Amino acid sequence: MVITIQGERQIKCQLSDFSLYVDSAREGSGDVSIKTATELPIKNAPGSIIQGPGEYEMAGVKIRGISLPKESTAKFLRTAYIAHMDEINLCFLGELKSKPDDSVLDKLGEVDILFVGAGANATEAKKIEEIIKTIEPKLIVSLGNPKYLADELGLKPEKSDKLTIKKKDLSEATLKIIWLT
Repeated sequence: MVITIQGERQIKCQLSDFSLYVDSAREGSGDVSIKTATELPIKNAPGSIIQGPGEYEMAGVKIRGISLPKESTAKFLRTAYIAHMDEINLCFLGELKSKPDDSVLDKLGEVDILFVGAGANATEAKKIEEIIKTIEPKLIVSLGNPKYLADELGLKPEKSDKLTIKKKDLSEATLKIIWLT
């Protein structure tokens, strides 16, 4: 699986001919796009765009959307997603303002790779650190400069333009932060 950033915080996870986009309007053959923030009321969208909680399966990829009630407003529905691709559980939380309730974190289950915002300051990084300690991912992918988050975790981030990963790579690794640029 190859993971890249396509523009401002738009994630692309590619496995053979299948591409999973996160928070992107991209559509096409073999592509699925999930939205961590959906404008309300929800408008009809093509079947390749997933908006909101539920269980989905497309091209053999299982995706589970979990509602984030504390993050949702009258204007936006916020959803966390777990996608199972190439035997790897990917977790997309979107931009969080607070730590999700324990019941939400429990629904996420086992997380191999956690995609998080970088934490623009020490306070935000501390909130993200609490989530990471609860979820216990094997790898963290930061969607921005993770300076504060890396400081909180005592880790040195690895900067890269893409991440190519297989399940066996995760079983051998200790926790690290990858900063996709």
